[in-house]
Amino acid sequence: MQRIAHALWQDEAGFVVSAELALVGTIATLGMVTGLAEASSNVHNELHDVGAAVGSLDQSFSYKKTSGEVVSFVDSDHR
Repeated sequence: MQRIAHALWQDEAGFVVSAELALVGTIATLGMVTGLAEASSNVHNELHDVGAAVGSLDQSFSYKKTSGEVVSFVDSDHR
């Protein structure tokens, strides 16, 4: 058992060179930064659209009283 462990410890067939590891890490980091920047931009655009939709809501309404009179409430902020 000890010989197998020693043989595995000394084996360098699957050794990852630090330059390869640095290259893979750099590519992965650049990909993540690009993806997160795009996701942030998309979330900002969607929240802007939601804000514009909420801002354009018209809360004015009217109803007819039992006497036949129509009562209206107009949203003063409505443009």
